[in-house]
Amino acid sequence: MQGEFHWYKHDEQDEFFFVLDGLFRIELNGADTVELGPRQAFTVPAKMLHRPVVPVRSAVLMIEKAGVVATGD
Repeated sequence: MQGEFHWYKHDEQDEFFFVLDGLFRIELNGADTVELGPRQAFTVPAKMLHRPVVPVRSAVLMIEKAGVVATGD
């Protein structure tokens, strides 16, 4: 992935990101930006408004329940 995603949230579940390669930032509403490099992970808590920003082409593993709409609730 690469680029900026829109602001969104999931009301019922957390969202897990694990960076395999590249650079991945997660802007959190009302908080600091989390910056992740290879082999680093972060879980965005349910109901937290957030926005992924990926400045360079990166490989990221996202884990969420089946049936979740990736664009948020």
